[in-house]
Amino acid sequence: MSGNQIWINEMIKEISDEIITKYERVSTPFRTVMIKMHYCYCCRSKRNDINYLAEDSFRGRFNLVGWLYCNDCAQFVNLANNYCFIDRNYIRYSEAKFLTKHNFNFWRISYTKDISPYLEKCFFDGSYNNLIYRKNNRIKVNIVWEEENDIYNKLINLSNLIYYNELFFKDDINKTEFKNLHKKWVKLINYEYDLVKQYKIIEKICKKNKLSNDIENIIKVFIDNIY
Repeated sequence: MSGNQIWINEMIKEISDEIITKYERVSTPFRTVMIKMHYCYCCRSKRNDINYLAEDSFRGRFNLVGWLYCNDCAQFVNLANNYCFIDRNYIRYSEAKFLTKHNFNFWRISYTKDISPYLEKCFFDGSYNNLIYRKNNRIKVNIVWEEENDIYNKLINLSNLIYYNELFFKDDINKTEFKNLHKKWVKLINYEYDLVKQYKIIEKICKKNKLSNDIENIIKVFIDNIY
């Protein structure tokens, strides 16, 4: 191998190592408190062109979790921001923010056993936590409701909202304001829609054949609970 080839290979390796190192430094956002002034946490140098990008989540909006970087390192932070949510168990706030503009109904099943289930009004408020989570391969939504001047929040299945708010959620994710979601989220949300469709088919068949509610509920036991 000639001297030029050795030099080129070493230069390529050095540049590659530098790129990988910079990305690794910003691959995970951090809590931007007790920080150095005019300091880029990507290239680790003193700069006057420091930018702040909050993580698109409850943590970013209220706990100052994000990135501090200079203009030259913006490409690495943008890349990290795009990919850091792949393994998250919650949807970006911007992708679910539209839910905060509406009120919904949900079937409330109280932890207190002497309270019978009933239909309750609820809404989304991003100041309590993230809006949509993945838990046990189900989509959970963090809803809030008011009762006797107190505010409560709870995670319920998305299918609960889909069932009791048909005009808003329609019968297909493609007819909603959910846009540009990662395919894993689309698959999970579609499952919630499929459950609601199964419930409605069962109800329609039971009603047509004049079957009792008890029989209907027994049949529903064989599929996932929408509530």
